[in-house]
Amino acid sequence: MSIALMILGMAVVTFAVRYPVLAFFSRLRLPPTVNQALRYVPAAVLTAIMRRGCCCRRGRWT
Repeated sequence: MSIALMILGMAVVTFAVRYPVLAFFSRLRLPPTVNQALRYVPAAVLTAIMRRGCCCRRGRWT
């Protein structure tokens, strides 16, 4: 039972931390150039994660 309460507590804390930020930015209008640039963020992040995993062995770049 304590594990379920801990998971529920973590979910509540995560929601409480993220919701105000999302609520604020949902009302904010960004310029079209910023929206266009933000479309490339997921691909850039995925590329950075994959590059690190493919090119780094035992803490050193190969």
